[in-house]
Amino acid sequence: MIEKPFNVGIIGLGTVGLGVIDFLTQNKELITRKLGREIRISGICAKNKNKKRNLGLSEFRWVPDPLTFSNDRYTDAIVEVIGGDGDPAKSIIEKSLLNSKHVVTANKALIAHHGHYLALLAEEQQVSLNFEAAVAGAIPILKTLREALCGNDISRIYGVINGTCNYILTEMENGERDYSEVFKKAQNLGFVEKDPSKVPKVVPISITTLSLFTQKYDPTSSRFLKGITLLSSKVLASKKARAHLLSILSLALIIFPSGDI
Repeated sequence: MIEKPFNVGIIGLGTVGLGVIDFLTQNKELITRKLGREIRISGICAKNKNKKRNLGLSEFRWVPDPLTFSNDRYTDAIVEVIGGDGDPAKSIIEKSLLNSKHVVTANKALIAHHGHYLALLAEEQQVSLNFEAAVAGAIPILKTLREALCGNDISRIYGVINGTCNYILTEMENGERDYSEVFKKAQNLGFVEKDPSKVPKVVPISITTLSLFTQKYDPTSSRFLKGITLLSSKVLASKKARAHLLSILSLALIIFPSGDI
């Protein structure tokens, strides 16, 4: 048992950030027992301190400037869940890594656009950059690919890994509601980014590609991209009546110079 706690600063108090705080608080003893070390929240930060939230936060130290965590001697790692493919998220993570802080993020857009650079920076500083939560929710797909399957020569990967699309399709099918109505509900619940146009649906597979093929990949360069925006509840009902189930499939593969796949 390591007596010194592992201190974590949490930046972003939306659905994901509050969920992390609630999880760490409710499962404190279990996590400590399994890890052999206490995970302690060293501070929290968000754009609006006085915003009404569904979780009590008075016991935690409030940090007005998120960049403070990057050189805070009381913090070993930061959890970044504010989103966005640029600053302030990029600067926060970059400076934290440069100051030898471990980083955990669920930021799809940032990792898709800057993950290669940040991963190299983390390796150079000998700290961890973890972004498992950016793909397939709570399914540890990236860890499995990087560790359990590291000895396998994999040339392609495909699957259903976009949780937001799965949620929307399920709600449309079960409630017989159209895309726009369900999308708004998902946005209100915090399942969808405030500006989803900045996070293309190809992002989860591009992050997986980065982890699997160790190649820098531009998520805007997808050769073929079709989403679910044009699907209606009538189409889903028709498919359901014929025992058909619709899902959005992500696919990435290596095309060799010869043209072989």
